Amino acid sequence: MKLSEQTINVLKNFANIHSRIVLEPGKVQKTLAPGDIIMASANLEEITDHKFGIYDLNQFLGNIVTLKDPELEFGDKFVTISSGRIKMKYHACPTELIEDSDNALINREVKVDNPDVTFTLAGDVLNNILRLASMNELPHLSILSESGELKLRVHDRENDTSNFVDVDLGTHDEDFVATFKVENIKLIADDYVVDLLVGKFARFTGQTKGVTYFVGLETNDE
Repeated sequence: MKLSEQTINVLKNFANIHSRIVLEPGKVQKTLAPGDIIMASANLEEITDHKFGIYDLNQFLGNIVTLKDPELEFGDKFVTISSGRIKMKYHACPTELIEDSDNALINREVKVDNPDVTFTLAGDVLNNILRLASMNELPHLSILSESGELKLRVHDRENDTSNFVDVDLGTHDEDFVATFKVENIKLIADDYVVDLLVGKFARFTGQTKGVTYFVGLETNDE
């Protein structure tokens, strides 16, 4: 089998969240960042019918890109990567070296039955505000409601005189602030529906690429 461009792009995104991964049989693949602050789940074409640990996902993907659309054949202990007369055996990492008790979260269904706020976030808007955050060294992204106005803001909440950027999201009755670190917004390019549980986390559901993210909030919001 070959990995599609979409699958490779999603796995590259996963590698940005955690360098290691355990590929599971079937179409659903998940990753969990160190510290459990980000979890991502993707519906992909079936990759393997074996549970297969990869210790360095960027290295694994680099081999595939270098060999330009190779054939992959997964086994229990290694995957054979073939392109023309070149054949590479890439050994699996024992899954116990990747999984630990904290990763029990990755196999748990996370429910968001009654979000405090739900809104849509266009991919071009998300891309622009993240670029502005980088250019202006703004480390925080907040979803906030002030005087009935719901906004998305990139800012430095420790510096009242810093630049900031607001995106109008509509209206909301109750005031609140829910803040993420910009460095934790590691989403693949897509449009998203965002469901927020104030004080806990937000779910970002991609609308075209089958990837969903759960991102934890900072703990000292007012």
